[in-house]
Amino acid sequence: MTEKELLTQLRDIFRHNDVATEMCVNLLVADKSLLKKIRAFVKMSGYESEVNDKEGGFEIHIFGTSCRCG
Repeated sequence: MTEKELLTQLRDIFRHNDVATEMCVNLLVADKSLLKKIRAFVKMSGYESEVNDKEGGFEIHIFGTSCRCG
């Protein structure tokens, strides 16, 4: 999957999530630059994220509810 495809899928998930519904998504990525882009996109979308180092990459836990103000 390309970087653009991944960010597009995240955008679609965020768009289809109801504003009042708690969301939880976990991703595993190997590229640190992609990790930074995903975290910035998540924050801009009004969600929070946590990162854990995993063998060979990073696990990103995306969670929260969005006010859709970003």
